[in-house]
Amino acid sequence: MAGLAVFIATNWPVFKSGPVVAPHLGLLAQSFPGYRVTFPRSLIGFAYGFVWGFIGGYFLVPVYNLIAVRCQYRP
Repeated sequence: MAGLAVFIATNWPVFKSGPVVAPHLGLLAQSFPGYRVTFPRSLIGFAYGFVWGFIGGYFLVPVYNLIAVRCQYRP
């Protein structure tokens, strides 16, 4: 989902805008080396988003499951 979000957030203004395309998205290049606000580079952004989303989910899901088990209703 994170990769898809970066991909759509990049390509929406690319296909809709004129010469100045979403300068705020260019800030992602500080975290994602090789990323630019262009269609070909949006694939790089997709890959970075996928990897970071996977890593975040991999560590967040066990914590969520632990909290969910401890907070179950027990009559």
